[in-house]
This record gives sequence, structure tokens and C-alpha cells, in this order.
Amino acid sequence: MSQNELPPVNETERDLANKLFCVTTTAERKTKLTFSPSLQRDYNGGLHSPLQQLSSFSVWNSLMPPPEDKISNSWSGKMEIPELSRNRVIVFSQLHGSPAEIFLSVSRVARDLQKEIDDEIIGAEQIMLFGAISIPNVVETLTWLKTKGFKGKLSVFDISPIPIGIGRIYKQFGLISDAEFIQSDVLSLPKNTPKADLIISDVLGYCLTPEQYVNLTRVVENTLSNGGLWLTRELIEPKGAPKPEDRSVSKSDGDERINRINRLVKRLFNVELPIEDIQQFENTRWNLAQTYPRHSGKDYQDALPSGLENVSTIRISSQTLMQSDNPRIFETSIIKKDRNNY
Repeated sequence: MSQNELPPVNETERDLANKLFCVTTTAERKTKLTFSPSLQRDYNGGLHSPLQQLSSFSVWNSLMPPPEDKISNSWSGKMEIPELSRNRVIVFSQLHGSPAEIFLSVSRVARDLQKEIDDEIIGAEQIMLFGAISIPNVVETLTWLKTKGFKGKLSVFDISPIPIGIGRIYKQFGLISDAEFIQSDVLSLPKNTPKADLIISDVLGYCLTPEQYVNLTRVVENTLSNGGLWLTRELIEPKGAPKPEDRSVSKSDGDERINRINRLVKRLFNVELPIEDIQQFENTRWNLAQTYPRHSGKDYQDALPSGLENVSTIRISSQTLMQSDNPRIFETSIIKKDRNNY
């Protein structure tokens, strides 16, 4: 692929783009890109709504190509996955099934990663499941892990007492073995939490306070710094996240993000956005990040400032749970020691 050539747009991307954006011509015969008015009508609070889809990493990264000098074979038109090595984070968004499916999806998306994932599983001394746990999923996942040769401890965390209580009953009657069930939120995890060779997590961040975020970050950093692996779905920045000026973001980083947004729009619609429009979008996204109540889709919808409902749909999650300002999900500050080696 030449330096100036953009990856082709596939049907899935085109369909999503048409749901999200409208290209119109103004009275002055200028082409303008706007956000689709149908988004608010179509929004039902579900994870499959366009609003939620675009907030996911995989969808956004599929629409936003990497810089020309970083385009590689990892570009699939669907998801960017870096070469797998220890101390890196892989995010799988919108996989609405058991944690086992997160593993299985690796072979479907990038088969060359499967052996390394299997090696991590077989050698793990502890695997931790966080959030949105259902007992059938735990049983399925534990069964699948054992087929891979996993002999370590499976720890299941959930803030709700219902799945944890059911899990403990299953274990008491011998229906589930080799697993412990812990009712806990991130904040109350013990500070001496042992290193996990592998963390599997569902959607994180909806209800995180800054204190909980710090504790979760500590658990993840402890895992990654000891050579472990973290597989998760979708990350959403915590309440009270600092604004851009508090992040020591360089002008070049901001310019690159603007250029990437322009590349996205040009690739999909052959339209270039005015710089002022992108800056307005960035300001809107940051304002929403401060007011977004991380609880439910309905709360999110109700919290949108008047007139900004459609703008909010392009909240790209470039500021992740790891407080990174780079939209490339595997260049987060939690793995900053290798940041310059990608």
C-alpha cells in the first residue's frame, strides 16, 4: 500500500458510516459532513445501537486507519491487533458472549496469535474474570480453559451478589470446581491481590470512580509488569477524567488526531472537514466525558446536553481507562515502558 493510499471501505464500514453521518450540500454549494439525525430515533439503549457501536474501540479503529507509516498486515478492515507480546493489551469490543468467546475470537481474527494465547492459558497460575458474570458463562469458560490444559485457579469477581451467590451454591454442590467467587467491586479488591498471568474482563468503566480506576489500574499494571496478559472488551474513561490540558498533551499529538479524523472522513466520503469543526467535536466529546453517568444507556441519553445528541455519537474513546491520549489502543500509558518500540 502506497503512502497516500487509504484502505478500501468494505460493506460493513459503509453501512455503519451511513448510519452515523450525512453528507449534505449547503446553500453556498459547500459540502458538509453532519451526524445522522436518525441516530437519536434509532437509539434504544442497547449495545448494538449505532451510538454504542461507535464508542467501541474495534469499530472506531476499523474506521480510523493508522498513520501511513504504521499501516501493516494487522489492518483487517475490522479490527487492529498488534503483534502479541507480553506487556501488551488487546481489546475486544462488542463480543456479547462468554469470556471463552474472547479467546475463540482470536483464532477467527488473527490465527497466528492463537498459540501464544494458548501458552499463556496453560501456564497461568490464576485467571481473573471481572464483571457481568453469568454462571453458564463461567461453566463454559472453565470447561474451555481445561480443554486447553489450564490447571491454575479461576477467580470470578462481580459486584452483584446474585451471580456470585449462585456460583457459590454451584460450587458447594460440586457443580463447579476449581473456581472461587468473590463479590467485590474494583475499589475493594485487596491491595495484596496476587499477580494474575491473565485477566479477562467484560466492559469496564461505566461505574468507575477515580478511586476505583486507580485500584483497577494497579491490578492491571501488576499483571502486565510481571509479564501477564490482559484481554478485555471495551474500556470507558472514569468519572472525573482530567481534561486535555491536564494531560500534558503535545500539540503534535493533537494535530495527528485531527489529521486522523480528516483521513477517516476523506476515506469514507471524500470530504474534508474544516479544522474548526473537528475542534468543536473534540470540545464536545470532552464535555460529555465529564458529565456521562457511567450506569446505563438511558442515563447516558438523558445526560446529553440539548442540541449535542448527535455530536456525542462520535465519542471515540481515544482517552481510555489507561489515561492515554493516543487513539491507538495498544499505545496506552500502562505499557509506557515499551511505548517507543512499536
